[in-house]
Amino acid sequence: MTWYTIKDGCIDFRTNRPYVSLLESLEITVKDIMKNYVPPYRIMVSGGLDSQTMLYAWKMYGRDFIPTSIIYNNNMNTHDLVCLKEFALINSLDIEYRNFDVLGFYTNGYDAFAIEHQCVSPHFAVHIAMTKHLDGTIIFGGDRLSFSHTGPITLNNFCLYIQSKKRSMVPYFLLHTPEIAYSLFQDLKIKQLLKSQISTDQNELKFLIYQNSGIPILKPMSKYTGFEKIKEYYDINFDVSAVIKLKYANNPSRRNFDLLLRYPYEEKVKMQPFKYLINDFSSDLQSLALIL
Repeated sequence: MTWYTIKDGCIDFRTNRPYVSLLESLEITVKDIMKNYVPPYRIMVSGGLDSQTMLYAWKMYGRDFIPTSIIYNNNMNTHDLVCLKEFALINSLDIEYRNFDVLGFYTNGYDAFAIEHQCVSPHFAVHIAMTKHLDGTIIFGGDRLSFSHTGPITLNNFCLYIQSKKRSMVPYFLLHTPEIAYSLFQDLKIKQLLKSQISTDQNELKFLIYQNSGIPILKPMSKYTGFEKIKEYYDINFDVSAVIKLKYANNPSRRNFDLLLRYPYEEKVKMQPFKYLINDFSSDLQSLALIL
């Protein structure tokens, strides 16, 4: 049972629960998962900022958890895991690494899999496939709410929510409780940071937010991910017909990966973009504008 509701294409994130800091919300969220889900708790991590935050939360407040990371074939994502290994070493955490044939999955099983699991994103289809045979409760990071009226649950990652209704899974750890979802709004320092750093790169801004919240995270070297390497592989090794290129000419991406694995499934898995309801922060933002 989720605290937010999804009905008729609208996700209602409104809540009357009091706002707390990120550190307080991490404890609340970990304890809620341990109370309502079965162990072991598989913390799916790559080494990014959200992964480190989850690992820190479970190290501080959790038990019976297994930090788990997936290694793609052909070393597609080994560069992603450098920061994870360093963070684990500093915090005396053991990471369980599992191999996954991501290229074979896209070539041999993706079409039927995407339809069955209602995946419009090849990225999140891999999330489901690579954890299919893991035991316990699968926990993904997700994201928190922001001041804008856009939601952290989108058509891209909605397949994780659908999957969570079929097995023991927390699809969005950073959205799992109202406390952690709204923790961005509690700390005045964070609000000031959001206001003053409005033009900052989003990854840099997220790093500053976590850092100012008291999370001892490491800054990843880059946002160049394993999926970017997979896209490059498709650019080099796959041909796309002129018919398909013309069909999706008005879509944002012209990459072979998206033309072959994303846009056709947006058509096959028919869903409309969500509308979002969140708590009203208009007065809060006006007050913040007066302070700064």
